[in-house]
Amino acid sequence: RATTEIYTISLRAALPFSLATREALDGLDRQFSEGLVDLRTWSQLRIMQDVLIDDEDGEISSELIKLRGQYPFYLDLLVINQKGAVVASTQDKDKGRDLSDTDLFVATRSGQIFEGRATFAKDPSNVPMVLASPVVAGYDRAIVIGTLVGIIDWERVGETLAAVSIAGARQDENHVLILTAGVDHRI
Repeated sequence: RATTEIYTISLRAALPFSLATREALDGLDRQFSEGLVDLRTWSQLRIMQDVLIDDEDGEISSELIKLRGQYPFYLDLLVINQKGAVVASTQDKDKGRDLSDTDLFVATRSGQIFEGRATFAKDPSNVPMVLASPVVAGYDRAIVIGTLVGIIDWERVGETLAAVSIAGARQDENHVLILTAGVDHRI
């Protein structure tokens, strides 16, 4: 028969927990910020201009695969054309998907960076969180010709959080740190 025990954390135990949690969240925040900087930089690569021809020769996809190998923060990288169709990706199954009705496409079409929301699900490893950056035309920096999307690898996020000790104990079935979203749905 299973029993439920409720523990209270004393002020003495709460302070190290708070500091460890704050360090973990600061580390995650740094990862997300650096990931967004990387994405913005990659969206300006000369090869991204091939979105205008829907990556007919596959060079964008090849570049995305190389970047994904060097930057494991992202589970998947993809490029969307002006119509909202995925024309290049690190995973072939994504090609051709229509993302024209997504918030990320609407935001980037207007020239904005998009940061996805942290959402709740029964299986947090299946919750996608994306960062997206507009791809602008080399011939006119005011025209958005596509979108570069990075899907964050939640296993890496989980590994970062799993490294946090709770009241001096490593996380296990009795000691768990849960990632939640705030009012604005950001982590």
